[in-house]
Amino acid sequence: MWKSGDQKFKNYSDYNKEVSELLGDLGDIETRITLTNFLRANIGFTIHHFSGVELTPQQEIIMKAMFIKDNFLFVAGRGVSKSFLISLFCLFYPLFYFNTKTCLISANFRSARRILENADKILNSRRAKLLKQCFPNGLRKGTDICKFEIPNPCGSEVFALPLSSSGGQGLRGTRANAVCVDEGLLITKDIQEFIIRPFLTAKMNFQEEKEIAERETELIAAGMLKESERISFPKNK
Repeated sequence: MWKSGDQKFKNYSDYNKEVSELLGDLGDIETRITLTNFLRANIGFTIHHFSGVELTPQQEIIMKAMFIKDNFLFVAGRGVSKSFLISLFCLFYPLFYFNTKTCLISANFRSARRILENADKILNSRRAKLLKQCFPNGLRKGTDICKFEIPNPCGSEVFALPLSSSGGQGLRGTRANAVCVDEGLLITKDIQEFIIRPFLTAKMNFQEEKEIAERETELIAAGMLKESERISFPKNK
């Protein structure tokens, strides 16, 4: 239930302003980190230059929300590019978050597969040569899975799975770091709660996060770090 005042608000810094205030020369590693953060903060710019797709201002806001929010619900009528935006999300999200698994679920496998096929069309368009280099293997199609694999050092995967006639029972045990549910209203609440949501139970880098948290606790106890300065790790979406 929504209760006014109980929501947590997060302030997002203006990364473009931070970049404009940089002085001097940057080293190779710092340059790569700065460029990556800039591209992620300006996702509409990134999508346009990597794929040739130019988003409207509304679409760019929606796409940015899909990136930064852990839970995102997009309700819109026909022709508002819901499936198209999911296709773009499936292409660009794994590029910024290495070693992630993005799972796409729809009321039927044909719909989920069609979204990844649309993503493949974007990849193979004339203006997406830069993006195509990130997906050298293209889309792998099977009878029960449709999949993109990004080679190392990225190592991310994007796959569509069928709910099947058994109500999704065959998908138990699947793990993912991000789950996109298309046409969620057509998928029963039980399947969403007991089949799909457990996909997100596994953390991406649990051991690394645990070690960092323990070290932060030691620094806080020594007065060298504030509780508010702890690293906020990305959550499963």
